Amino acid sequence: MEKTTSKKISNFVHIFSILLFLTFVFFIYRKNLTQYTIYKNTTNVIMDEHHVQDNLLKAYESSVLNPDYSASWLKTSSFSIMNYLSSAKFTSNLVSYIHSRQDWVMDCSECALDGSCEDLEKEQYFYPVSITYESLQVLQEKYENLFIIDVRSTMQWKEGHIPTSVTVPLTDVVPYLYPMNRWHEIVIVGDNYLETKIAGEALIQLNFHRVYRLIQSVEQYPGELDTIDGN
Repeated sequence: MEKTTSKKISNFVHIFSILLFLTFVFFIYRKNLTQYTIYKNTTNVIMDEHHVQDNLLKAYESSVLNPDYSASWLKTSSFSIMNYLSSAKFTSNLVSYIHSRQDWVMDCSECALDGSCEDLEKEQYFYPVSITYESLQVLQEKYENLFIIDVRSTMQWKEGHIPTSVTVPLTDVVPYLYPMNRWHEIVIVGDNYLETKIAGEALIQLNFHRVYRLIQSVEQYPGELDTIDGN
């Protein structure tokens, strides 16, 4: 009798956990889907550099990434959960799909040149494309000039970074990359999903194409990280 009761309680806990997770996923998906609906009905234009920088700073300053921001327990917990799910093997694709619904670009050269795309037969891509370290290796072999930006602090980059990556702190992403060719292949790497998400959104608002976001942290790099001697 005692074992039966214990088993029922265990089953209830498992079911409750699954329902809680699905509710959480639905809430995040619905929130991002609203953003996607706004973007998909908007002309694919290149936004003003200063406007995009303001958007990035607002997103950063109101997030747990900002050391001066007093995040609530709920927001901190949500960040921790999403960060774990975004890099976990069985949930990373789902989280990536949820986040990708808010931004889109037409994959044609006209878009990158003047902000318009008349060829409606061109395929729509939802960027940034989430990748793993295995995918990164494929991209490095495919694109000789692949540009890997590390959006962590410069100090963190010096202590250990992916070979060939360049330090571009999150709040400097817009002014640093704005002059670049919108068709340059770019990979965003960092410590967590939120860093790369905010940076990726900024690049999409600037109408960059071929943007990739590494879902694993720099610390999970399978090889040996490069370091810079501070002396």
